[in-house]
Amino acid sequence: MRTEIDYIILGGGLAGTCMARWLLARQQRVLIIHDQTFPDSSYISGGLMEAISGQFLTLTWRHEEVLPYAIQFYRDLENMLQSSFFHQNKAFRVFNSSEQYDLYQRKKTRPYYQSLFKSTLPASSCYQGIHMPFGGVELEASYQLRAPLFLTAMHAYFNQLGCQYQHPFSFNDLQVSQSFVSYKGYKAKGLICCEGAHVRHNPFFESYPFKFSKGELLDFFHPMLPEKTSFNGPKLLIPMSQGHFRIGSTYHWDNVSFLPSRDGYQTLHGHLSDMLTDSFQDHRLSAGVRCRLRDFRPIIGPHHQQSRIFIMNGLSGKGALHAPYLAQQLGRFILDQVPIPSDMSSHRFSHIFTPLNAT
Repeated sequence: MRTEIDYIILGGGLAGTCMARWLLARQQRVLIIHDQTFPDSSYISGGLMEAISGQFLTLTWRHEEVLPYAIQFYRDLENMLQSSFFHQNKAFRVFNSSEQYDLYQRKKTRPYYQSLFKSTLPASSCYQGIHMPFGGVELEASYQLRAPLFLTAMHAYFNQLGCQYQHPFSFNDLQVSQSFVSYKGYKAKGLICCEGAHVRHNPFFESYPFKFSKGELLDFFHPMLPEKTSFNGPKLLIPMSQGHFRIGSTYHWDNVSFLPSRDGYQTLHGHLSDMLTDSFQDHRLSAGVRCRLRDFRPIIGPHHQQSRIFIMNGLSGKGALHAPYLAQQLGRFILDQVPIPSDMSSHRFSHIFTPLNAT
Protein backbone atom coordinates (compact mmCIF):
# COMPACT_ATOMS: atom_id res chain seq x y z
CA MET A 1 0.00 0.00 0.00
CA ARG A 2 1.44 3.37 -1.04
CA THR A 3 0.93 6.56 0.95
CA GLU A 4 -0.33 9.24 -1.43
CA ILE A 5 1.05 12.74 -1.00
CA ASP A 6 1.37 15.74 -3.28
CA TYR A 7 5.11 16.45 -3.51
CA ILE A 8 8.40 14.99 -2.35
CA ILE A 9 11.07 17.59 -1.60
CA LEU A 10 14.68 16.48 -1.75
CA GLY A 11 16.80 18.63 0.57
CA GLY A 12 16.14 20.33 3.90
CA GLY A 13 18.35 23.39 3.58
CA LEU A 14 17.09 26.91 2.94
CA ALA A 15 15.71 26.10 -0.52
CA GLY A 16 13.92 22.89 0.46
CA THR A 17 12.60 24.35 3.71
CA CYS A 18 11.12 27.43 2.01
CA MET A 19 9.66 25.27 -0.76
CA ALA A 20 8.04 22.96 1.78
CA ARG A 21 6.59 25.86 3.76
CA TRP A 22 5.09 27.48 0.65
CA LEU A 23 3.42 24.23 -0.43
CA LEU A 24 2.13 23.51 3.07
CA ALA A 25 0.57 26.98 3.14
CA ARG A 26 -1.29 25.96 -0.02
CA GLN A 27 -2.65 22.86 1.74
CA GLN A 28 -0.33 20.50 -0.13
CA ARG A 29 0.85 17.24 1.43
CA VAL A 30 4.64 17.12 1.34
CA LEU A 31 7.44 14.82 2.36
CA ILE A 32 10.82 16.47 3.01
CA ILE A 33 13.71 14.05 2.63
CA HIS A 34 16.70 15.42 4.49
CA ASP A 35 19.81 13.47 5.39
CA GLN A 36 21.25 15.22 8.44
CA THR A 37 24.50 13.27 8.14
CA PHE A 38 25.23 15.07 4.84
CA PRO A 39 27.07 18.42 5.04
CA ASP A 40 24.72 21.31 4.30
CA SER A 41 26.01 24.78 3.41
CA SER A 42 22.75 26.36 4.61
CA TYR A 43 23.76 25.79 8.23
CA ILE A 44 26.84 28.01 7.95
CA SER A 45 25.09 30.72 5.94
CA GLY A 46 25.60 34.23 7.28
CA GLY A 47 22.06 35.00 6.15
CA LEU A 48 22.65 38.65 5.19
CA MET A 49 20.11 40.21 2.84
CA GLU A 50 20.91 43.53 1.17
CA ALA A 51 19.98 45.38 -2.01
CA ILE A 52 23.64 45.97 -2.92
CA SER A 53 26.24 43.24 -3.30
CA GLY A 54 29.79 42.66 -4.47
CA GLN A 55 32.89 44.80 -4.66
CA PHE A 56 31.41 46.78 -7.56
CA LEU A 57 28.35 47.87 -5.54
CA THR A 58 26.05 45.95 -7.86
CA LEU A 59 22.30 45.97 -7.40
CA THR A 60 21.18 42.57 -6.15
CA TRP A 61 19.22 40.58 -8.72
CA ARG A 62 15.49 41.46 -8.57
CA HIS A 63 16.00 43.14 -5.18
CA GLU A 64 12.82 45.23 -5.45
CA GLU A 65 10.73 42.03 -5.51
CA VAL A 66 12.92 39.54 -3.68
CA LEU A 67 13.85 41.51 -0.56
CA PRO A 68 10.34 42.65 0.51
CA TYR A 69 8.97 39.16 -0.10
CA ALA A 70 11.71 37.54 2.01
CA ILE A 71 11.20 40.03 4.86
CA GLN A 72 7.48 39.29 5.07
CA PHE A 73 8.02 35.54 4.65
CA TYR A 74 10.40 35.28 7.62
CA ARG A 75 8.43 37.64 9.84
CA ASP A 76 5.28 35.62 9.25
CA LEU A 77 7.13 32.44 10.21
CA GLU A 78 8.50 34.04 13.37
CA ASN A 79 4.93 34.84 14.40
CA MET A 80 3.68 31.37 13.49
CA LEU A 81 6.48 29.53 15.32
CA GLN A 82 6.77 32.02 18.20
CA SER A 83 10.50 32.07 17.57
CA SER A 84 13.17 34.69 16.84
CA PHE A 85 15.60 34.22 13.96
CA PHE A 86 15.23 37.31 11.75
CA HIS A 87 16.13 40.95 12.36
CA GLN A 88 17.30 44.19 10.80
CA ASN A 89 21.00 45.06 10.98
CA LYS A 90 23.20 48.04 10.52
CA ALA A 91 25.50 47.51 7.55
CA PHE A 92 28.63 49.34 6.45
CA ARG A 93 30.50 49.03 3.18
CA VAL A 94 34.22 49.56 3.86
CA PHE A 95 36.02 50.90 0.78
CA ASN A 96 39.11 48.91 -0.16
CA SER A 97 40.70 51.57 -2.36
CA SER A 98 40.34 55.10 -3.66
CA GLU A 99 38.97 53.58 -6.89
CA GLN A 100 36.13 51.93 -4.99
CA TYR A 101 35.38 55.20 -3.22
CA ASP A 102 35.25 56.96 -6.60
CA LEU A 103 32.89 54.25 -7.88
CA TYR A 104 30.59 54.90 -4.93
CA GLN A 105 30.64 58.64 -5.61
CA ARG A 106 29.49 58.00 -9.19
CA LYS A 107 26.82 55.47 -8.31
CA LYS A 108 25.22 57.35 -5.43
CA THR A 109 23.98 60.04 -7.83
CA ARG A 110 21.96 57.55 -9.87
CA PRO A 111 18.23 57.58 -9.05
CA TYR A 112 17.92 53.88 -8.22
CA TYR A 113 20.91 54.02 -5.84
CA GLN A 114 19.99 57.15 -3.90
CA SER A 115 17.55 55.38 -1.59
CA LEU A 116 20.01 52.57 -0.80
CA PHE A 117 22.85 54.58 0.74
CA LYS A 118 22.45 56.24 4.12
CA SER A 119 25.55 58.21 5.15
CA THR A 120 29.15 58.46 3.97
CA LEU A 121 31.95 57.77 6.45
CA PRO A 122 35.19 59.73 6.02
CA ALA A 123 38.58 58.07 5.67
CA SER A 124 39.76 57.18 9.14
CA SER A 125 42.26 54.94 10.83
CA CYS A 126 39.46 53.45 12.91
CA TYR A 127 35.66 53.33 13.01
CA GLN A 128 34.08 51.19 15.75
CA GLY A 129 37.14 48.95 15.77
CA ILE A 130 37.40 48.65 11.96
CA HIS A 131 40.19 50.09 9.82
CA MET A 132 38.71 52.45 7.21
CA PRO A 133 41.65 54.11 5.43
CA PHE A 134 39.48 54.91 2.39
CA GLY A 135 36.24 55.58 4.24
CA GLY A 136 32.95 53.78 3.84
CA VAL A 137 29.19 54.13 3.60
CA GLU A 138 26.30 52.96 5.72
CA LEU A 139 23.60 51.14 3.78
CA GLU A 140 19.97 52.11 4.23
CA ALA A 141 18.66 48.62 4.95
CA SER A 142 20.20 45.28 5.82
CA TYR A 143 18.55 42.19 7.24
CA GLN A 144 19.85 38.93 8.64
CA LEU A 145 18.38 35.47 8.89
CA ARG A 146 19.98 33.35 11.60
CA ALA A 147 19.93 30.32 9.35
CA PRO A 148 20.71 27.61 11.96
CA LEU A 149 17.97 28.92 14.27
CA PHE A 150 15.51 29.16 11.38
CA LEU A 151 16.24 25.67 10.09
CA THR A 152 16.11 24.12 13.57
CA ALA A 153 12.72 25.73 14.24
CA MET A 154 11.34 24.69 10.84
CA HIS A 155 12.55 21.11 11.11
CA ALA A 156 10.91 20.82 14.53
CA TYR A 157 7.70 22.12 12.91
CA PHE A 158 7.98 19.58 10.07
CA ASN A 159 8.55 16.79 12.57
CA GLN A 160 5.40 17.81 14.43
CA LEU A 161 3.49 17.54 11.16
CA GLY A 162 5.10 14.16 10.46
CA CYS A 163 6.27 15.24 7.01
CA GLN A 164 10.04 14.89 7.35
CA TYR A 165 12.05 11.77 6.46
CA GLN A 166 15.59 12.04 7.83
CA HIS A 167 17.39 9.41 5.80
CA PRO A 168 19.67 9.32 2.76
CA PHE A 169 17.89 9.53 -0.59
CA SER A 170 18.56 6.82 -3.17
CA PHE A 171 17.70 7.52 -6.81
CA ASN A 172 17.68 3.76 -7.35
CA ASP A 173 14.45 3.63 -5.33
CA LEU A 174 12.76 6.38 -7.34
CA GLN A 175 10.26 5.50 -10.05
CA VAL A 176 9.07 8.17 -12.49
CA SER A 177 6.08 8.01 -14.82
CA GLN A 178 4.20 10.60 -16.86
CA SER A 179 1.60 11.10 -14.13
CA PHE A 180 3.39 10.49 -10.80
CA VAL A 181 6.59 9.56 -8.99
CA SER A 182 6.98 6.93 -6.30
CA TYR A 183 9.62 6.46 -3.65
CA LYS A 184 9.77 3.83 -0.89
CA GLY A 185 6.05 3.47 -0.38
CA TYR A 186 5.13 7.07 -1.23
CA LYS A 187 3.30 8.14 -4.37
CA ALA A 188 3.44 11.84 -5.31
CA LYS A 189 2.64 14.23 -8.13
CA GLY A 190 6.29 15.23 -8.41
CA LEU A 191 9.79 15.39 -6.96
CA ILE A 192 11.30 18.82 -6.26
CA CYS A 193 15.11 18.71 -6.05
CA CYS A 194 16.54 21.33 -3.67
CA GLU A 195 19.80 19.68 -2.67
CA GLY A 196 22.28 22.49 -3.36
CA ALA A 197 25.80 21.32 -4.20
CA HIS A 198 24.72 17.69 -3.93
CA VAL A 199 23.00 18.19 -7.30
CA ARG A 200 26.28 17.00 -8.83
CA HIS A 201 25.19 13.50 -7.74
CA ASN A 202 21.65 13.90 -9.11
CA PRO A 203 21.29 11.88 -12.36
CA PHE A 204 18.54 14.19 -13.64
CA PHE A 205 20.47 17.45 -13.33
CA GLU A 206 24.17 16.56 -13.07
CA SER A 207 24.73 17.54 -16.72
CA TYR A 208 23.29 21.05 -16.29
CA PRO A 209 25.93 23.83 -16.42
CA PHE A 210 26.53 24.16 -12.69
CA LYS A 211 29.74 25.57 -11.25
CA PHE A 212 30.89 24.80 -7.72
CA SER A 213 33.22 26.63 -5.37
CA LYS A 214 34.23 26.03 -1.78
CA GLY A 215 33.75 28.87 0.68
CA GLU A 216 35.30 28.94 4.13
CA LEU A 217 34.29 31.06 7.11
CA LEU A 218 36.11 31.76 10.35
CA ASP A 219 34.23 32.37 13.60
CA PHE A 220 35.86 34.72 16.09
CA PHE A 221 35.19 36.55 19.34
CA HIS A 222 35.61 40.30 19.71
CA PRO A 223 33.76 41.92 22.64
CA MET A 224 34.13 45.51 21.37
CA LEU A 225 32.54 45.24 17.92
CA PRO A 226 28.96 46.56 17.77
CA GLU A 227 26.15 44.00 17.82
CA LYS A 228 23.82 43.48 14.86
CA THR A 229 26.27 45.31 12.61
CA SER A 230 28.01 43.93 9.52
CA PHE A 231 31.10 45.31 7.79
CA ASN A 232 31.81 44.45 4.17
CA GLY A 233 35.39 45.21 3.15
CA PRO A 234 38.04 42.89 1.76
CA LYS A 235 35.90 40.22 3.42
CA LEU A 236 32.52 40.29 5.12
CA LEU A 237 32.23 40.51 8.91
CA ILE A 238 28.90 39.09 10.05
CA PRO A 239 27.41 39.35 13.57
CA MET A 240 26.33 35.99 15.00
CA SER A 241 25.61 36.51 18.71
CA GLN A 242 26.86 38.73 21.52
CA GLY A 243 30.57 39.26 20.90
CA HIS A 244 30.70 36.47 18.32
CA PHE A 245 31.24 37.19 14.64
CA ARG A 246 32.12 35.43 11.40
CA ILE A 247 34.40 36.47 8.54
CA GLY A 248 34.14 35.08 5.04
CA SER A 249 34.17 33.87 2.56
CA THR A 250 36.99 32.37 0.55
CA TYR A 251 36.65 31.05 -3.01
CA HIS A 252 38.26 27.78 -4.06
CA TRP A 253 37.41 26.34 -7.48
CA ASP A 254 39.71 23.32 -7.46
CA ASN A 255 39.36 21.58 -4.09
CA VAL A 256 35.56 21.69 -3.91
CA SER A 257 34.88 19.82 -0.67
CA PHE A 258 33.15 20.52 2.63
CA LEU A 259 36.44 20.18 4.54
CA PRO A 260 38.10 23.32 5.96
CA SER A 261 41.68 23.93 4.85
CA ARG A 262 44.83 25.42 6.33
CA ASP A 263 45.03 27.87 3.42
CA GLY A 264 41.49 29.04 4.13
CA TYR A 265 42.33 29.67 7.77
CA GLN A 266 45.47 31.63 6.96
CA THR A 267 43.65 33.74 4.35
CA LEU A 268 40.77 34.67 6.65
CA HIS A 269 42.98 35.20 9.70
CA GLY A 270 45.12 37.58 7.63
CA HIS A 271 42.11 39.58 6.43
CA LEU A 272 40.77 39.77 9.97
CA SER A 273 44.09 41.09 11.27
CA ASP A 274 44.05 43.77 8.57
CA MET A 275 40.45 44.85 9.19
CA LEU A 276 40.39 44.97 13.01
CA THR A 277 42.22 47.50 15.15
CA ASP A 278 42.27 45.26 18.23
CA SER A 279 43.14 41.66 18.97
CA PHE A 280 40.57 38.90 18.53
CA GLN A 281 40.11 35.25 19.38
CA ASP A 282 39.27 32.86 16.55
CA HIS A 283 37.74 29.52 17.42
CA ARG A 284 36.18 27.66 14.47
CA LEU A 285 36.70 27.32 10.72
CA SER A 286 33.86 25.90 8.63
CA ALA A 287 33.39 25.22 4.93
CA GLY A 288 30.51 24.96 2.49
CA VAL A 289 30.11 24.54 -1.24
CA ARG A 290 28.36 27.13 -3.40
CA CYS A 291 26.36 26.03 -6.39
CA ARG A 292 25.61 28.45 -9.20
CA LEU A 293 24.84 28.46 -12.90
CA ARG A 294 27.19 29.88 -15.50
CA ASP A 295 24.97 32.97 -15.94
CA PHE A 296 24.93 33.67 -12.17
CA ARG A 297 21.14 33.24 -11.97
CA PRO A 298 19.21 30.63 -9.98
CA ILE A 299 17.30 27.84 -11.69
CA ILE A 300 13.74 26.69 -11.05
CA GLY A 301 11.37 24.64 -13.15
CA PRO A 302 10.87 21.19 -14.65
CA HIS A 303 13.48 18.82 -16.02
CA HIS A 304 13.87 19.11 -19.79
CA GLN A 305 12.45 15.59 -20.33
CA GLN A 306 10.79 14.46 -17.10
CA SER A 307 7.83 16.74 -16.38
CA ARG A 308 7.37 15.29 -12.87
CA ILE A 309 10.90 16.22 -11.77
CA PHE A 310 11.54 19.83 -10.72
CA ILE A 311 14.54 21.78 -9.53
CA MET A 312 15.28 24.77 -7.31
CA ASN A 313 18.99 25.45 -7.14
CA GLY A 314 21.84 27.80 -8.02
CA LEU A 315 21.20 30.17 -5.13
CA SER A 316 24.96 30.39 -4.51
CA GLY A 317 25.60 32.48 -1.38
CA LYS A 318 22.18 34.16 -1.33
CA GLY A 319 19.91 31.35 -0.21
CA ALA A 320 18.39 33.32 2.68
CA LEU A 321 17.43 36.15 0.34
CA HIS A 322 16.30 34.24 -2.74
CA ALA A 323 14.77 31.02 -1.41
CA PRO A 324 11.35 32.41 -0.32
CA TYR A 325 10.76 34.22 -3.62
CA LEU A 326 11.93 31.30 -5.75
CA ALA A 327 9.72 28.92 -3.79
CA GLN A 328 6.75 31.14 -4.58
CA GLN A 329 7.64 31.32 -8.28
CA LEU A 330 8.12 27.56 -8.61
CA GLY A 331 5.05 26.81 -6.51
CA ARG A 332 2.84 29.04 -8.65
CA PHE A 333 4.16 27.33 -11.77
CA ILE A 334 3.43 23.85 -10.40
CA LEU A 335 0.02 24.54 -8.86
CA ASP A 336 -1.34 27.44 -10.93
CA GLN A 337 0.54 27.07 -14.25
CA VAL A 338 1.92 30.61 -13.93
CA PRO A 339 4.90 30.90 -16.32
CA ILE A 340 8.35 31.15 -14.75
CA PRO A 341 10.31 34.30 -15.74
CA SER A 342 12.90 33.43 -18.36
CA ASP A 343 15.92 34.63 -16.34
CA MET A 344 15.35 31.93 -13.69
CA SER A 345 13.61 29.21 -15.71
CA SER A 346 15.17 25.80 -16.26
CA HIS A 347 14.02 26.09 -19.89
CA ARG A 348 16.80 28.58 -20.63
CA PHE A 349 19.18 25.61 -20.84
CA SER A 350 16.98 23.44 -23.07
CA HIS A 351 19.18 24.11 -26.10
CA ILE A 352 22.03 22.23 -24.40
CA PHE A 353 20.03 19.01 -24.62
CA THR A 354 18.62 19.49 -28.14
CA PRO A 355 20.13 16.98 -30.60
CA LEU A 356 22.23 18.56 -33.34
CA ASN A 357 20.08 16.98 -36.05
CA ALA A 358 16.81 18.17 -34.53
CA THR A 359 14.56 20.14 -36.87
